[in-house]
Amino acid sequence: MKHHLLYFNILKKIYLKLCCVSFIIFLPLNAFSITIQDDLGQKIFLAKPAKKIVSLYGGITDILLSLNLKEHIVGWTKPDALEWGGNIVSIGTHMRPNLEIILSLHPDLVLQMGTAKHSILPIKHLKKYNIPVAVFNPHNFKELFQTILKIGKLVGKKQLAHQLVKQYQQKLKKLNTDKIPFTKRPTIFFEVRYPNLLSVGQGSIVSEIIYWAGGRNILKSSKKLLRISEEKLLSLNPQVYIIQKGPMNKKPIPLHKRPLFKKIKAVLTNHILIVKEKNFSRPGPRSIKAVLFLHHYLKQQHLIP
Repeated sequence: MKHHLLYFNILKKIYLKLCCVSFIIFLPLNAFSITIQDDLGQKIFLAKPAKKIVSLYGGITDILLSLNLKEHIVGWTKPDALEWGGNIVSIGTHMRPNLEIILSLHPDLVLQMGTAKHSILPIKHLKKYNIPVAVFNPHNFKELFQTILKIGKLVGKKQLAHQLVKQYQQKLKKLNTDKIPFTKRPTIFFEVRYPNLLSVGQGSIVSEIIYWAGGRNILKSSKKLLRISEEKLLSLNPQVYIIQKGPMNKKPIPLHKRPLFKKIKAVLTNHILIVKEKNFSRPGPRSIKAVLFLHHYLKQQHLIP
């Protein structure tokens, strides 16, 4: 009887081991696949982490570089090529990428930022060739951090992405600016372009940068970008005037050379700050640096406690 029981137990162990092996062997191929939902609501599916990536936007490139993925970028925009150099292929501009060049690179993932027509038009063409294209459109830091986490997942850098987001969150929290009362925050106007004055509303990452730095975007509109008349600007009378310099505002005219602007409080007190467009208007890791830069300026000018 004892022999039979011993024999039964041995057979049981062998059966269990075979079941485990069978489970591993017959595990579906997509069990380790990656799926995320982008900001267009698209389900992006990858059988494995992307190794050949095309970036269609500088902010995306900044995220990829922060994740130590330069060697996996096979194509990026002309401004990226000019800034970073190297042998990575230029695919044109963010607004007009060269689809033939992108297809020749055989990417397993294309990343885009922004949902404007010019941003999503290339997607329709690339989809015909079964190339996964993920589109992100962050308007604030919460959405930016989600973008970083999702990209980290797509490229096999999930843990590093979580570490980066945690670091960024800690840097913002350390400033303690979320405790500054609304009434004690200096009012700030951000110039995107002049003439035909263009600024940012609450729907822009710039508004988040201003808030975490300790200031207050003087424009209350929920829009990302909005035109504003010079007369309206005068009535708002901001304490700080920020001018971005870059492709959208290549050669900004000094405020003292704009007749109507001389009466603005920011001009009278010389609280005028010129910043780089790519640091402020481009959602990405540089947005954190922009907060720190602006916060330092406001502290230095004794505009925040």
